[in-house]
Amino acid sequence: MAETPQPKKLLLVGLVIIVLLLSALVSLKLDFDNRDMLFQSIIRENPDGMEAFRELSEVTPPDAVIFSWWDYGRAIEELGARRAVVAYPSRDISQSIAASQNPVYALEMMLFGSYESSEKIRDVARAFLLSENESLRIMRKYGATHVMVFHGKDDRGAFNDVQKFYWIARIAGHNGSEYIRIDGTSPKLSYELTPKAEQATMLRLLFDENFSPQHFRKIYENAVTKIYRIVYPTFTGSPSQSGSEPCWIHVREQLVTASLAQRATYTLL
Repeated sequence: MAETPQPKKLLLVGLVIIVLLLSALVSLKLDFDNRDMLFQSIIRENPDGMEAFRELSEVTPPDAVIFSWWDYGRAIEELGARRAVVAYPSRDISQSIAASQNPVYALEMMLFGSYESSEKIRDVARAFLLSENESLRIMRKYGATHVMVFHGKDDRGAFNDVQKFYWIARIAGHNGSEYIRIDGTSPKLSYELTPKAEQATMLRLLFDENFSPQHFRKIYENAVTKIYRIVYPTFTGSPSQSGSEPCWIHVREQLVTASLAQRATYTLL
């Protein structure tokens, strides 16, 4: 029996290699998409989470720009129909989060991941750690009109910015324990605010019953989130939405504010 000519053998081997590579890429992409949609699936399984992002589109104008930690950016845009300042981690953060220590996931992130700039992520972290007046400069830089922070107590910590505060502080170049002490030894997490906590904008918004935010007006709250409209000082100028929302927005804010005053406040454990 005649042997297959060498060029045909090489072509066959090449085709097999291409098919295997394409199969591997498809498998990696499917796995990446499943991981990427994990947080969105957590939101969809949480009635309070779904309510929060649905209401975001009701209490803010269509061209609102939402300032939040990057974890929530995709949900803000896909479920809340509003633009987020950040919706992805920076490349260096992605390499340092626990999941990226998995070599397969690290490869998937390298091939398919989307990233914000490191400067932008650091700016967002710094804004949350700085005083209100200082944070406004950063928020204005990115055209933010509203802020969304999360105070939920779900088991996974998906809606809890307090649990993420140490990490955010670290990115901003601060020591989170100087602002809040988290006791994770007991089954139920407890927090202790330090005197320095009132200096951090994120904590002032999360614990507004302890502090009185000066440049942020709360327009919505439920079991997992608080949404604020940024009130920029008029002498600095401000993004268009901070002072020019349609009158229906202000009417709704008044109704929401009155409703919030009658609800139980967030209990500090």
